[in-house]
Amino acid sequence: MVRLKIHRQTSHSIETWGAPPTGTRSSIYSYHLQFAFTNAPLGEFINLSPDAASIQPYFGGLFPDEPLPKDGKITLEPEGLKLRWGG
Repeated sequence: MVRLKIHRQTSHSIETWGAPPTGTRSSIYSYHLQFAFTNAPLGEFINLSPDAASIQPYFGGLFPDEPLPKDGKITLEPEGLKLRWGG
């Protein structure tokens, strides 16, 4: 709850300067901010692929349905992410 309050305060503070808030963590952390705050139209995606040219899941196989950017956009499913347990 405290983090949400901090995000709200930060988001509002940034807007007073006329800039859109941007999630500064990559993948699902940044996506959460974008969907939780409709005034955050941008999100960061750190490309960790070995060739630096392809988009691969940020968390490897931990989330088998991890959303990846396609044409610069992401889509989150209403039921959220599945977590792969074990190997």
